[in-house]
Amino acid sequence: MAVSMYEAGIGFQLADLQAMARTFTTLIWNQSQSSPMFANYIDGGNAAFGPHAPWANGNIYLGWNMLGKYDPATELVLALSDQIIQTQPPSSLNLSLDSNATSYGLIELSGTQARNCAR
Repeated sequence: MAVSMYEAGIGFQLADLQAMARTFTTLIWNQSQSSPMFANYIDGGNAAFGPHAPWANGNIYLGWNMLGKYDPATELVLALSDQIIQTQPPSSLNLSLDSNATSYGLIELSGTQARNCAR
């Protein structure tokens, strides 16, 4: 929603999107480029979320992916995650990548990367 509002010229500024992206890259992402994982909560907390174990509810394709257009670090994390999901056997994916490896997640991650890179 924030990205859509910014792009429509209402409600949010570029600095707002960049701050949101920093939340993603500094609190939610585990800082691993070889096995990226995403905390269950926006504040970086990683307790279980209902039936989801730690790291198992970090769906990044539900909006975080849109921020990649405005933050290179976010786009890098998205690209690495998508590449691992697309090229590694499903049985080798960590809990976070597995939760993003749904048909919807694959379409969103790949499609949004194309959008983000078409500056």
